[in-house]
Amino acid sequence: MISLIKVTEDNPSNLRSSKARLVKGPNCEQTYRLIYGDSESHHINAWLKKADAVLRKSHKKAHETAVLELH
Repeated sequence: MISLIKVTEDNPSNLRSSKARLVKGPNCEQTYRLIYGDSESHHINAWLKKADAVLRKSHKKAHETAVLELH
């Protein structure tokens, strides 16, 4: 499963895991962690593009939701 998790004070951007990347919202300063599994790591560039598209499409929803699922 691929997820975008909103980075907040309660949920800092701790990237100790190698299976996470920071993604910045295209329309604001909000930052998200893109979390992915071992089986998805070779598709990271495609998931980064998908994350950008989801954040652009649902900007308001992204601010209201702590976790966005990417399918």
